[in-house]
Amino acid sequence: MGGPSADRAARAKDCRGALAEVIRAKRAEQPLPQAEETEQPVQVLDLMAALNASVENAKSARGEPADVHPLTKKTAWKAPSKKTAAEKTTSRRVRRA
Repeated sequence: MGGPSADRAARAKDCRGALAEVIRAKRAEQPLPQAEETEQPVQVLDLMAALNASVENAKSARGEPADVHPLTKKTAWKAPSKKTAAEKTTSRRVRRA
């Protein structure tokens, strides 16, 4: 019956304890404690696949064909090239003595 706030508080307490161990080890110039391995591998979501599936579901619900076209690669804006020394003009006046 702890709920999400109890889980968050427990994780915060664990983090504070782990940080305190690292600080103690650094002060004593000892090797740092190793992090524990996670029990389960983290699941990585493919956002583009989820978006394409969502678009296909929405279109099929409306009765439209569920064609999802891949995005075309756009070319990046290219900065104009700098002028060479021969192309530059001087803005100073030549003084005559």
